[in-house]
Amino acid sequence: MGWRSPALQLKARLICDNLYNQLDEEHLLKTGKVTKVYHFRSSKNRALFRWVFGVHNNRFFTLRAVTEALRMMVKEHKLKLPEVPGLKLEAWIQKEGRSLQLLLCKARRSIAVAMDNDETQVLKDEEDDDDWGDDEVA
Repeated sequence: MGWRSPALQLKARLICDNLYNQLDEEHLLKTGKVTKVYHFRSSKNRALFRWVFGVHNNRFFTLRAVTEALRMMVKEHKLKLPEVPGLKLEAWIQKEGRSLQLLLCKARRSIAVAMDNDETQVLKDEEDDDDWGDDEVA
């Protein structure tokens, strides 16, 4: 581990700790996926990844940092992976790292806000005050 930079280790530690906090080990053993989240359409899923907004660096969630976080998680927490013939640990880390990296980058872009705060329908009182087509042609 001497060749890894301290900045990469800090990134990997933050990613590892936050992913492990939401880890469901049964889901990991069944599917091989670290997280149950595949989209950010629901507020529950966005809440699980709210920690990504605490990072103020656009290049924080790199593939190398995410794969290093997965290696750290497997090493420190002794995760049980599914028994799939031919699937080696390093291949799983690379595959899951790619999908997690895309998910983390997507989480940075998904902010829960109302689409439009303006009123979209004209109230009945406002309709009566308008002079649409009431002009007389002389």
